[in-house]
Amino acid sequence: MEKLLTIIIPTYNMEKYLNQCLDSLLTEKAKDLLDILVVIDGSKDRSSEIAHGYADKYPETVRVIDKENGNYGSCINRGILEGRGKYVKILDADDRYDIAVLDEYLDALAKADVDLFLSDTLQVTEDGETVKEIRFSMPAGETLNFDDYCKVDELPMHSIAYKLENVRKLGYRQTEGISYTDTEWAFFPMQAVKTCCYFPRPLYRYLIGRAGQTMAPEVYKRGRSQELVITKRMVEFWDALPEEGRKYFDQYLVHRLRRIYMQNMVRGEDGDNDFLIEMDKFIESKSPRLYKVLDDCLYGKREKIPFIKEWRRNYKPSLKFRLCVKLHKLMGNQK
Repeated sequence: MEKLLTIIIPTYNMEKYLNQCLDSLLTEKAKDLLDILVVIDGSKDRSSEIAHGYADKYPETVRVIDKENGNYGSCINRGILEGRGKYVKILDADDRYDIAVLDEYLDALAKADVDLFLSDTLQVTEDGETVKEIRFSMPAGETLNFDDYCKVDELPMHSIAYKLENVRKLGYRQTEGISYTDTEWAFFPMQAVKTCCYFPRPLYRYLIGRAGQTMAPEVYKRGRSQELVITKRMVEFWDALPEEGRKYFDQYLVHRLRRIYMQNMVRGEDGDNDFLIEMDKFIESKSPRLYKVLDDCLYGKREKIPFIKEWRRNYKPSLKFRLCVKLHKLMGNQK
């Protein structure tokens, strides 16, 4: 039977979570329609053994690729190369799908013929508590012109399924050897997206707060130089785009950069400001027009502060910005 959806599961030392990840995919319908690729990235625990157990039990559905460690992007690249589905989606090994939603999702995907298929995402704790739900403001179940509905400031890779053929035709390759490359998945392949469809239910359950996650403060502090590599690649790509082709990329990149400036200013730990200065100077030299756009990024609910523009005056957060952040923290409403 032709496979509808390839799911790439990058896996490094995920023995604690891999069973529940794979179990969330194995409905009777899904066994026929899914091409599950577990890419073992040089794991040193029982991840490979667990994955092969599922491949032995469900040989028509689950495949395992054992390879040397090359980090997250290398797993995605291998999955793109070997996927057999019409569409392709990524599922991190410490996350899972809502098995009660999966069959309905696959039914909707089978009826669609679009470049991009979007679904809602839940951010959850290890206890299953929902912290945040990411939804989209667009009609559901219709084939839409992406340019008309791409006003998406926050588009996590968890919500995305691409037509695999398009990704291959682009020659897309995710950056290898470093972390934080999941943001590339919502950026570079969008070049091939003309049509989209929205499934308005939360399929993906994204685990947050796990020790060792790349966005954990202690991990991010060590890895922010890797995020700089990805940012530079995105800026160079953006600057080369024609004016009429930048609508989505404008929104996504500015939203991402705003978050990076914000996080590093608020945290204020050793090295944060030096990181921002290096990134800011690169943007100024590579893309003066993007540099000017960032001047207009605002923070605050009542008094809107151009916090990046003020920071640039002497490369430190302004007093107004620090007071505003402190007030939002006290109110439990930092944004």
